[in-house]
Order: sequence, then C-alpha cells, then structure tokens
Amino acid sequence: MVDYKLPESLRDELKEPFGQVLRGDTPILSKFQEMVGERAIITVGDVTTFNVLKLGYWPRIAIVDGNTKRGDFKESGELLKKFMKNGYTDTVSVENPAGMMTAELCHAIEEAAGNLTSTIIAVDGEEDLALIPCMISVPMRIKDAVLFYGQPDVGMVVVYPTPELRKRCIELTRQCEIQISKIVFKA
Repeated sequence: MVDYKLPESLRDELKEPFGQVLRGDTPILSKFQEMVGERAIITVGDVTTFNVLKLGYWPRIAIVDGNTKRGDFKESGELLKKFMKNGYTDTVSVENPAGMMTAELCHAIEEAAGNLTSTIIAVDGEEDLALIPCMISVPMRIKDAVLFYGQPDVGMVVVYPTPELRKRCIELTRQCEIQISKIVFKA
C-alpha cells in the first residue's frame, strides 16, 4: 500500500473548484433538492457536512476531521452525535496528515462506497484532499452520486462524479510523491 503526498506544484491547481460553487453558508433548499434528486450524497468537510444536515439530508458517506480552516469546529461533536442517533452504523477512524492521501483514507473511502449503509469517516489529521480518492472510488461503486466539499472563504462545491473527473483524479495521484504506507490491512 502507498500513501500519496501532494507536491507543491499541484497546490494551485487544486485551489480551483472541481464543480459548481454554491456561495454562502447554506444553499437554498429548493436549489439543493434539484441538485441532489435521488443521488447518494457524499460530503467532505465538517462545515459542508453540517450544512447538508441542516437542510435535512443525510450523506451516504461523510468525511470529517473536527476542524475548519485549520481551527476547531465546535459543532463536530454535535455533528457526530446526530449521525449516530440517526442510524449511522459504520464509523471508521483513519489517520491522514495534511497534504496527504494515506492508503488508510483511500481504503476507507473505497470500502464506504461499496457499503449499503451510511458511513462516517472520522479523520485524525486533515480531510481536505479526500475529494480525490472519492472521485476515483465513487463512480466505480455508487451508480448515481453527488459530492459536496468546502471551498474555504468561497462556499460549497457540488461535483457529479464522471469518468472524466475520475481520470483527472487518477492523473493527479500519479503526479503525487509516493511513500510506502505504514498501515497494513487485514484480509
């Protein structure tokens, strides 16, 4: 298993949104309903997940780290309690340092995408790059999905996983520095 480390050369490219930006704290409910339809929802980020929950939607996969803009997100504890109270049966804890996509994170996303139950992936570290492994795994495992992630100081980004985006994300991982993972998975 390998971990991917984002090189400095890719940082500017990843500042550009992968999809449509929804400005403001919470998108208008009617617009949100239109975007989601019957799709499975995947959220990356605490504030994004919190805002989706405030609209009354429950993500199939929620990836959170307890922080927003490198600071504590005080609503995280409340957020996780809400998830657990509403039938989330799978909670996976992973380590993922800043600027990395660890094998552990990638594996958790792939497993969650293959599950029929909803999953919370609680990241110890940073979940900012989780969009990339989501775009690689989700189209292969979930027939119809929509992904939401936060764009700091801008809003929430909505992305519909496509074969083209999957290919782009695979190419991004090929440009990353590869490190041997410290994690060994049990069969």
